[in-house]
Amino acid sequence: MSAERFRQVEGDQDDDPAPDARALRLLGADPWDLKIVRELLFGPRTEREVRRALPDPAAGVLPDRLEQLVTRGIAGPSAGSEVRYGLTTRGAGLRATLVELVRWGHHLPVTVPGATGAAATLLELLAWYRPLPGHAAPGRVTLRLAADSFEVEASADGVEIRRGPGTALAGSRLTTDVATLRAVLFGPLSLAAALEHRMARLDGSAAPLYALAAVLPRPVRVPAQPAAR
Repeated sequence: MSAERFRQVEGDQDDDPAPDARALRLLGADPWDLKIVRELLFGPRTEREVRRALPDPAAGVLPDRLEQLVTRGIAGPSAGSEVRYGLTTRGAGLRATLVELVRWGHHLPVTVPGATGAAATLLELLAWYRPLPGHAAPGRVTLRLAADSFEVEASADGVEIRRGPGTALAGSRLTTDVATLRAVLFGPLSLAAALEHRMARLDGSAAPLYALAAVLPRPVRVPAQPAAR
């Protein structure tokens, strides 16, 4: 890739509205490595899956960035016919950094259009989860979001999220799209309204999902503003 094209790709990074991406933009930092780590945070992904989850410019930088993450010991490839990249112990240690970026970046205005992806939404769940003292923990929830599926286990100590096909062990299973999930978890949409209007389908008890939404605060959203020129 030519230096000029590389700069063009780097300059095209401003189409991700997620809080961590907003924080990195304000800091003037190159966001691609951490955005790739974000996509690997909940479980291994193929290069094709990571590319599909990130904005179009990722196609030009992704192979090189994955190679660099492997070289630096942050990610590692699996063996087999289809290589999947997962975080190493060193890479998984970036979880706390990403969570803090979400908390800080959330209060920055949205300057670009676009939809927040599944991994970014679940990273926000990690950032805002606050168990209620004296209340039962939400327990296990399976989230099916298009081609992705996640197991969420929320306890009194915190929340763990793993990418996976979903199992019968979960207390409930919600099938929906990312935008609806965000509206249910962070407002203003109630789970009952999402189900009534067939924006989501629920299998099993609704109690864990109601309990999960109840422990997620509704932080004030900063109005969208045009990007500074």
